[in-house]
Amino acid sequence: MKTISIQLSEQEFEKYGLDSSSIDFDQLLDKIKNVITKEAIIKCQEAASRTSLDTLTLDEINAEISAVRNG
Repeated sequence: MKTISIQLSEQEFEKYGLDSSSIDFDQLLDKIKNVITKEAIIKCQEAASRTSLDTLTLDEINAEISAVRNG
């Protein structure tokens, strides 16, 4: 097995939920993916809010889907 060394700021260390200076690559990858996913969800929620998509009812959503499929 190979070992690499990376440098992170204290803020980055906390952002990725690290609690040790030694971590398996797969664990690090999972932590990074989780942060990226959370940030993407927040951006989607903000975009939905800006465009009022967050207030659509299920019937309105289904109507939009039907319109796209049929049109």
